[in-house]
Amino acid sequence: MPTQVGVEPAPAGQTVNFVDPQTQTAANIAMYTIMLVACALCLAVRIYTRTTINRSFGFDDAFAIAGFLEVWAEWCYLVVSGTVKLSYLLLYIRIFGPFQRVTPVMWTGVVLVSLIYVVLLMMSILDCQPIHRHWDPTVHGQCLPSGVLAYSSGAFNVATDLFVLVVPMPTVWSMNMSTVKKLRVSAVFGLGIIVVSLSITRLAKTPVVFKSTDPSWDLSKFAIYSFLELSFGFICCCLLTFPAFLEHHGTTVMSWIRSRTNSSRGSSSKGTASSPHSEKRRQSPKTDENDKHSFNSFNSADARLTFATTPAGLVQSADLETGELRDLSSSSSRSRLEHVDL
Repeated sequence: MPTQVGVEPAPAGQTVNFVDPQTQTAANIAMYTIMLVACALCLAVRIYTRTTINRSFGFDDAFAIAGFLEVWAEWCYLVVSGTVKLSYLLLYIRIFGPFQRVTPVMWTGVVLVSLIYVVLLMMSILDCQPIHRHWDPTVHGQCLPSGVLAYSSGAFNVATDLFVLVVPMPTVWSMNMSTVKKLRVSAVFGLGIIVVSLSITRLAKTPVVFKSTDPSWDLSKFAIYSFLELSFGFICCCLLTFPAFLEHHGTTVMSWIRSRTNSSRGSSSKGTASSPHSEKRRQSPKTDENDKHSFNSFNSADARLTFATTPAGLVQSADLETGELRDLSSSSSRSRLEHVDL
């Protein structure tokens, strides 16, 4: 390995290499590029689904866009992390609005997350007095002890990630549907476990940075965990809208594939066209009678989630044919049907 003599001798067991030193540049550029493109594609699908398919653009989508713009413009961990979590919680409020018992909990989460990240952001700006002591250590003043902001933001981030992951689960498991369907729905919301794992890993790696003898090298590795955490959080948040996108375009894509397959086999043009049954199903999806008392939100073509809630807070039926308010009450039970466009 090419070497040169430095101003001082290298530490014991280390080899100096100024010609072609080890670098993390290529790996970092590749990772950041891939994740940024993935985030952009997921956001594009989300915006398209909400504005074109469902026509139900909401505040949760606005916060998702804000989170992506911060990633694109400049790495800003606290702002991105806070806006993505708010997007999650506002989406939960949209989905689980009919369950009055859980809605206050989610609104409380919105308030707490907002306050926590505003405070952390102000701490990151004002932790040195005067502020320009951040970049000019010759200025007389004082700063918070090293690591206070890193540990506090890491701990709060793990706590809020766990809250976002857990808060919808009790409502899902209180629904009147089979265990298999509960597991399926839980798996959709449980994608956030990836983000929780990354935030815990990031917090565990924090001491390495402050004890490092090569902080610029180790900080690069630490930044990768931070960026992966933000990216996967953003992607998982957008993935919740993918079923509507796939359901809307899935029939067209599959019909085209079948058409090309049949054409290659020499079938007639009549055989290449999609059947009237599939076309009708695409235009007006209907639930099977056996599934009438189930959670079918992620199977509807227009991603319309409908609930029939009772005073007990349980889902009694789901109707994917309409989004209108409909009275399902009988003389002995008063239920209300509501819908949410995902």
